[in-house]
Amino acid sequence: MKINWENIHLPNNFKGIVLGMEEDFKRPSNILSISKDFFVPDLMVASDVVLGKLGYGTCSEAIFSEKPLVFVPRSHFNEQEGLEKLMNNNCNSIKLEEKKFLEGNWIEEILQALNRTRNKPVLGVNGGEVAAKAILDLCY
Repeated sequence: MKINWENIHLPNNFKGIVLGMEEDFKRPSNILSISKDFFVPDLMVASDVVLGKLGYGTCSEAIFSEKPLVFVPRSHFNEQEGLEKLMNNNCNSIKLEEKKFLEGNWIEEILQALNRTRNKPVLGVNGGEVAAKAILDLCY
């Protein structure tokens, strides 16, 4: 089953941005398409909420940008359980069941993610500093 983009439901006054959707796709006027080459971290920082699959890049960027994540489970993905736990501890994350995702019924989960009290990340977002200190400690 594929998403019927014409049936996507977003909260009032929301715009959705999809990376890499072909321009001639029929979609509601509040769904925009941008090049899949767009720098995703910049897009996340500029967003109110992120909707996507759990993956290492998505999770790390959502934590770093402190954005709520509405995620669709990935069947047969071994890291699903660990990433879901990571996101529950470090980010406002809401699971959107695959059936609802494919139907385009996203409003409830998007609003839940936006209205929850934001968790501050348990993980630090200073990986560069941690790595530099570890290297210096090895040298001295």
